[in-house]
Amino acid sequence: MRSPTREAQNSAPFRCHADSLGMASTPRTAPSKLRNLLVCSIGNPGPQYASTRHSVGHIILNMLVAEHGRSLRKVVSRGLNGELHLGQSVLNQNTVEHEIAFFKSISYMNTSGPAVLNALHWSQRHFGVGQVTLVVLHDEMSLPVGKISARIGGSTRGHNGLKSIVSRIPAKDFVKLSIGIDRPVSHDPNDVAEYVLSKIPKHDLQIFYDEVYPKVFERLAEIELGAAKLTGR
Repeated sequence: MRSPTREAQNSAPFRCHADSLGMASTPRTAPSKLRNLLVCSIGNPGPQYASTRHSVGHIILNMLVAEHGRSLRKVVSRGLNGELHLGQSVLNQNTVEHEIAFFKSISYMNTSGPAVLNALHWSQRHFGVGQVTLVVLHDEMSLPVGKISARIGGSTRGHNGLKSIVSRIPAKDFVKLSIGIDRPVSHDPNDVAEYVLSKIPKHDLQIFYDEVYPKVFERLAEIELGAAKLTGR
């Protein structure tokens, strides 16, 4: 299992082609057979939220961007409410050169939709309409810490950031890559809000570095190859 590089760890705040996602590919895959990925993270902007459970998607995206390193360049474009990077993918080392895009929304979680849609429009202009697989990294209370899931379509499970995205992009047209943060004992809305906006405990943070990041990296590599098995629940 892949581990994050030291550079990737230090970069973190602490220290649609949907219908063809099931196709398998062969080693040394040609660019035309690989999926063009736009990997987006949603959370809350600003340093006060950088280390909270609700922004774990941003933490993982920071590590992905750092691991890609100098292969990426920052894209400046009007209308992008976030940070967009484009460059050569390192997800699958046995493939020829292939581009990937990473987008970190700087909108608040509950209004993520417009920013993600604008990033998708940019990527469609770059890669071509119908030639982009959108993957959204987000926190998920229904999964324990250390677990992830990738699914297409299905419910938002009450996640307000996903609700905002689905109001603009059909759920069947993007991959939800869910990162488990567990849930509080209480289901009271105030307690839930306090939980997701609280700082990630050091023990859990280490799990995100050591266990979750490698799983996300490998799942994205599978999606890029078209070999991922995705649920719709």
